Formats: sequence, structure tokens, C-alpha cells
Amino acid sequence: SFYGHHQSQDFRQSNRYSLSAANDDQGARLLSAYFKIRKCELPHGTRFNYHEYDFHLMLEGFLNPAATVRWYDYPGEWLEGALQSQADEKKRLDLFVKLMNSDVALLLIDGSLFKQDGSDYIRWLFDTFKNQIINLRLKLSENHNADKFKKIPSIWVIALSKADLLPDYTAELFKEEIMTSAVEQLIDLRRCIKELLQLKNSEVSLGEEFLLLSSANFDATGTRVVDPKRTMGIGLISAIVSVAPIKHIISRSPIGKALRTIGPFVKIAFDTWKPKNRELASVVSAVEQLSSQAAVDSLAELDYRARKRKEIVAASLIAMVKVLQSQNAIREYHGIRLERHAKL
Repeated sequence: SFYGHHQSQDFRQSNRYSLSAANDDQGARLLSAYFKIRKCELPHGTRFNYHEYDFHLMLEGFLNPAATVRWYDYPGEWLEGALQSQADEKKRLDLFVKLMNSDVALLLIDGSLFKQDGSDYIRWLFDTFKNQIINLRLKLSENHNADKFKKIPSIWVIALSKADLLPDYTAELFKEEIMTSAVEQLIDLRRCIKELLQLKNSEVSLGEEFLLLSSANFDATGTRVVDPKRTMGIGLISAIVSVAPIKHIISRSPIGKALRTIGPFVKIAFDTWKPKNRELASVVSAVEQLSSQAAVDSLAELDYRARKRKEIVAASLIAMVKVLQSQNAIREYHGIRLERHAKL
């Protein structure tokens, strides 16, 4: 649903960017699954299977991809410890390393189980994931693979899947539920992630970004599609994974160091981009508009300048900030708010 949504004509026209699968066969299969949902059919499940997908970010008005997003699909069955073979164990270890070397991770909370078991399920999930990190870390140490970790996900987004089962819910209410009923488990999980690479607390963001997700509107059992056009949060994912790391850098960096801090991140995360300081300043200004009450006019001016100068970095992130300013995003996404505006 994620890929098909970003390929749809409505999305491209509204947001002026789209995703294109780097592998044509994978793209065809993903679109097939998306169109099945649009026809109120459920695609086949992928139990015990994981896949890696590369998506090119294509921005209207630019011929070359702005960036490549690599998606790792971690099977939920692995979180429960259900492995079918030794080969699965090796795959799980390899994927764990890749997950921990990512810039952003989505920690999915099953909406149907949350609706059924409430906060007990969230506490169980956090504790289970924490224990799995500990166990996998030990296995990696035994195999002398612990040094494969280069960095930790800078952002962990806590996402509620099947959120359509809770029609009156918002991302802010979701955050409130977790912070009041599972805060100790959240703190323990963050500490475990931090200790994995001996990082400072400020370098691990867990419990600051929340997202509601649903690929369609389902019936009460979650097994039949009722309205395939009523999605939640799917169109926000690419914007969140691009903007959130920069937003956190700005919020935690002294004003004078903002450009020097963001520059290396952009050049690593988006290896096709070679932005100059002027363009990075535009990036900072655009991301800061997430806290501005008069952002529409400011973003329009920033967008005009970036496209006129052919600044693909700034133009891409401006388009994504616009997505995160939409009415749907206000309900479906809740992240940290910038309290100041850097003067660069």
C-alpha cells in the first residue's frame, strides 16, 4: 500500500513527488498487492519472509531521482521468536544489523491487538522487543559480528497499524496512552537501544514521534476491506523519514552549528545530493516551518526559490514539509515541535 499510494495520480498531483521502484519486478508485485486492496481484496501474507526494497524519490520538475529510500520489512513473527530454521536465524541476525544501521525505524503496534488487550499489549511488545535486542546482541557477540553496527536509527517512530479500528483516535491520544501506561517499558527499551552502541540519550529518539497507519478501512475483524480509499498515515511515511531526522538535529543543535550538523547527514542519507550552504539554509528554513502558524505563504516562497535555483534538496524537503502540514497529518502524526527559529 505504501508504494502504490505514492504512485497514485492523486498523490503525485497533490504533493509534486512520487516513488519509483528501483527493481521493476518488485514494483510490479507491490502494485499488484495495492490494486487488490483497491478492489477490496486482501493480498497474500508474507509470514516469515522479509524483503528489501529500494525506492527512488522522484520530484516534479527534476529528471534525476532526488534520493533513494531503502525499506527493510521485518517479519512480526520474528519478534515473537517464531523461527522455522537455522537459515531464518541467520536472516534475522543480518536484518537486525541492517535495521540498527538505518536512519529511521518504524516500530509497529498492532491496532487489533491493542484494541483487544489495551496497554497490556503495548507493555508486552516493548519488553519483548527489548529482550530480543539483548538476545540478538549476545548472538552477534558470539559470532564476532557486534562491530558491524555503524550507527543507530536516529529516529524510532512508534506507529499504530490497523488504526482504522479506532476511528476516533489521534496520534496525540496514542502518545498519551503510551506515556501514561507504558512509560517505564519505553524508558527501558530506549536505554537498551542506547547501550547497544554506547550512545548518549539525546542520540536515541524513542517516544517523540507517533504515527497512525492503515492501508484501508476494514471491518471489525480486520479481515475484510470495507473502503479501500480510506487510508491513514501511508502518505506521510516518506515525508517523516526524510524530515524527522533533520528536525531533530535542528532541535538539539546550537544555532551556529545547524548547517555543519545537517550537511553531513544530508550528504550521507541522500547520496545523489550535493547541497551548498545556501541550499542547506533553505532546508533548515523549510523544516522550521513545521512550527510556524503562517507556514503556507513561507513555504510557497521557499519552494519558488528552490525550484528556480534547481535546488533539489530544498525543493524535495519543502514538498515533504507541506505534506506534514496537511489536515490529515495533524491527526495522524505527532512529533516533536521546534520551539525556536534559527537565523541562518
